[in-house]
Amino acid sequence: MFLQGNKKVLNTTVFDNITPRVLGRWFMDDGGINGNHSHGIQFNTQSFTISEVQQLCNSINNKYDFNAWVILKKNKPVINLPAKKYETFVNITDIHIENSMKHKLKMR
Repeated sequence: MFLQGNKKVLNTTVFDNITPRVLGRWFMDDGGINGNHSHGIQFNTQSFTISEVQQLCNSINNKYDFNAWVILKKNKPVINLPAKKYETFVNITDIHIENSMKHKLKMR
């Protein structure tokens, strides 16, 4: 991610460098459980364009087979990972999520 003026933009190198560590750190900052009764994961990506978020979503799916999708939340794009991929997500990111942030992985 980079700033162009006051706007966040995604550099194309970001798409190829989404490691489990990056996912874990991203989750701690802008992620959470999707909904009140689901173990789906949501990443807040509202600062980016729909096109950028779709590219990011495609990169995540190509690399991790999460079956993630983009939705609009208040007319801004966010990425959702389905509940059936919750365990997969936790398995690859758990060691990269600080203990003080693990509460974000628990269902509300």
